[in-house]
Amino acid sequence: MCHVTIEDPLVSRQHARIMANGGHIVLEDLDSRNGTIVNGRAITGAVDLADGDRIRIGTLDLVYSRAPERSREHQVGRRTTGFMCHCAECGAPYPGESLACPQCGTSLRVDDETLSGIASDGGRNVTLAVLTEVIQQTVAMRRWDDVERLLRRARVSIETLTASGQPLDRTQLDAVGEAAIRLAVERGQADWAGWVLTIYAALRQVPGEAVLQPIDLMPEPIRNELGVQADRLAQAIAAGGGPPPEDLASYVRIRALRAHSGA
Repeated sequence: MCHVTIEDPLVSRQHARIMANGGHIVLEDLDSRNGTIVNGRAITGAVDLADGDRIRIGTLDLVYSRAPERSREHQVGRRTTGFMCHCAECGAPYPGESLACPQCGTSLRVDDETLSGIASDGGRNVTLAVLTEVIQQTVAMRRWDDVERLLRRARVSIETLTASGQPLDRTQLDAVGEAAIRLAVERGQADWAGWVLTIYAALRQVPGEAVLQPIDLMPEPIRNELGVQADRLAQAIAAGGGPPPEDLASYVRIRALRAHSGA
């Protein structure tokens, strides 16, 4: 029987269960398709959970937090649940009651009561970081329907951050962009590739060379559909002062795509 439903393409119908066994809390993977990760390692069977353990189920990053026992009088007027914070250094979520990040040890943190949409210094968005990692794994397995569902979620995060003027981590953006263009090649459609060029134009950034390379595998009629977006991207980069030296090869590729498409 499923007591908690998680809408995620990487979560099995009956994925895992958590049981109280005396004074222990036990997490058991139920032979799920994509496994259950505890503190970065896939588990088999049942394992005891310790306070602060990180649990990955699909694209969700959870933290097990053991609430301290308090007297009834002490609880009056206080919140009955703890809150989550995020490490300002590595972005890992952990219980707010902890003094330091269990992953990297720093005490600098970003407080919040939810796990969604938190960005630390440098534009590293926690939700997008998790999605990016899973997207890369799913692309490697060539599970294109799942890749597309995950990209839709990443697209919302990226467009929201872009519209609000918040910084985006270049590594995350390039990883999502490469996956989107590879999906476009696989589907034989230009839509996802056009979206990638549009996002980089809005940011006035040059896509990494690995992002653009799969475009060469597109049939010429499909590739020609990208001329307008390539032209806008080239103009946006020029308006921003031109490409930095390390991105010159990618910029040349964009201009060639623009010229080849007749834009």
